[in-house]
Amino acid sequence: MLGHVNLAPVHFRRACAPEGPISRVGWTTVDLYGSTVYQANAWLKGGLRPTKRLGLYGDADGTGTASTPAVARYKAISESLERWAYDGTIGGEDSNRFGFKVDPTSAGMAAFPGLLSTPARKAARMEATERSCLIAWSKGLVASRRRSTEWAGVEAVQIDSPAGGVCVILFRKNSLGFYAYGHAAAETFVLACRRALVELGRNEFILAKAHSGNPSKPSPANLFERRCLFFSTPEGHERFLSRVGALSTGAGWQPRILVDAEITGPWSSYAKVWRVLFQPPAQGFLENELDFFLW
Repeated sequence: MLGHVNLAPVHFRRACAPEGPISRVGWTTVDLYGSTVYQANAWLKGGLRPTKRLGLYGDADGTGTASTPAVARYKAISESLERWAYDGTIGGEDSNRFGFKVDPTSAGMAAFPGLLSTPARKAARMEATERSCLIAWSKGLVASRRRSTEWAGVEAVQIDSPAGGVCVILFRKNSLGFYAYGHAAAETFVLACRRALVELGRNEFILAKAHSGNPSKPSPANLFERRCLFFSTPEGHERFLSRVGALSTGAGWQPRILVDAEITGPWSSYAKVWRVLFQPPAQGFLENELDFFLW
């Protein structure tokens, strides 16, 4: 039980203090397919992360969504600390130890302000599972099937997961004519869908701006955002649907863990940060290929 004690009220109060790493946190209410939830954004202080080019997803260092403003803020701050750990590690001497030479993204990382690392490690494992399932599915190494959901107009695709847990993709067609997606992995189908629904809502909100007729609309800043935009089009959605229901090919994906460790640093004063990384099921997921369902 001690491993799941949440110390966010204590640690994150210090993180937001004048001497802490968090510059500011803001929140608002949003409609999430019939439910009103809170969405928070958090920003790190200058110098803790490199300056990034603005794209579809704005400049916040962390975002959190929850049924209460406090939990939404805690999630946003946790994600900011995770990003701090990523940027503070990828260019250092521990980069190879944590697998950044194999996968130089923040995939498989999670932060949690607890006494022990158990929650962060568990969340990191599920994110690593999700990402690896998407890579394997994009290359035809695992099978999938359509399933219904409790939300009107929202469909689900469940991807076979040799790594355990349940990986799902939710999708729907927006009234503007584009397609939006959200994906997640969790212990059960229901929990995975609820997590994916949050990502679906964010994705749809961002894409609505990108598909608007506003001449100042945002444009993709990187490969992942270009893929997000591609799969929102009718052509991209057809490519997405062509994978659903297909049987796995070859030997499939045999999970092998490369990294399962805590990333320590100045962020450790506020949260435990963990990374889990599987050997990528296929290569090319970071190459300039739009028809790869991964962002």
